[in-house]
Amino acid sequence: IVKEIVKHANSWLNAFPAQDGISKTLSPRAIITGRPTDFKTECRVEFGSYCQVYDDPDPSNDTTGRSRDCIALGPDGNRQGTWMFLDLHSWEKISRNVFDELPMPDHIIHLVDCQWHLYL
Repeated sequence: IVKEIVKHANSWLNAFPAQDGISKTLSPRAIITGRPTDFKTECRVEFGSYCQVYDDPDPSNDTTGRSRDCIALGPDGNRQGTWMFLDLHSWEKISRNVFDELPMPDHIIHLVDCQWHLYL
């Protein structure tokens, strides 16, 4: 999570024009990538938000769950609005573009806190 928040903060620093930069209207990211920041897709949720992320299982007629408990890590950078998430069951980073932000339940706070202390 620490590595992802540093990447996320750096991405936002490059999303706005610098006061002493080479352009007063274009951000460093827009100069390099050639496309402006799309706030509609890049600001769908805040970093660290609790989200239900939806899978598209194949086959789709079985009884397995179709959503996962995840923490939002930031936009993936593509134009489709895909976001990166930390899956709270496998502790792996996944990318999805269909998700819902929900209030953070107490058991998720406890789960993340317990995992965080294991890495300290």
